[in-house]
Amino acid sequence: MKRGALLRRGVKVTVTASQAGTAAASLRAGRKVVARRTRPVGANAATVLTLKPRAKQARRIRRAHTLRLRVAVGPQVQARTIALRR
Repeated sequence: MKRGALLRRGVKVTVTASQAGTAAASLRAGRKVVARRTRPVGANAATVLTLKPRAKQARRIRRAHTLRLRVAVGPQVQARTIALRR
């Protein structure tokens, strides 16, 4: 993903849950959280979380090579690494 596209549009994450609960997603550059979003999700339903970094975090994202995406629904946690391009 390109850095400029991340700052303008953010990252869209689709979450599907088997039970009703709250979906929480965070985007980290190193130890710092640059974007986070929570949203309720119904049983056997899907929801879309858009993680858009704040303008204050732009400098941190410009210098980062990778970002860590973490999505949690209840006790289940999934993590991915996103590579950034120029």
